[in-house]
Amino acid sequence: MAMETMWDLGAQAVRVAVSLGIVLSVLGAVFYGIRAFGKKVRGTGADPWIKIQAQHPLGLKHNLLLVRVQEQLFLLGLSPQGIHFLTSVRETAGNPGGSAADGAENP
Repeated sequence: MAMETMWDLGAQAVRVAVSLGIVLSVLGAVFYGIRAFGKKVRGTGADPWIKIQAQHPLGLKHNLLLVRVQEQLFLLGLSPQGIHFLTSVRETAGNPGGSAADGAENP
């Protein structure tokens, strides 16, 4: 009778291991699918419509962003309260990224 109990215990251990393998495989496939779908939705084009040109931290939770939207540059403030438009920035011939001090436009 002791031998039958050991065989039952071994069979249960194999069933648990196989079930765990199946569950982990399904979770891995779902994770991979979500990542692949996210890349497809986000788009991985070589020329994105909106691009962050530069980012400068002003503290732990505050940043300045220089963002290009098509052919325009904007200086934005990023804080826990949200994103704030600061000014438009003109590009200069010698400095393709522009600078807020060199080319800020008055709104």
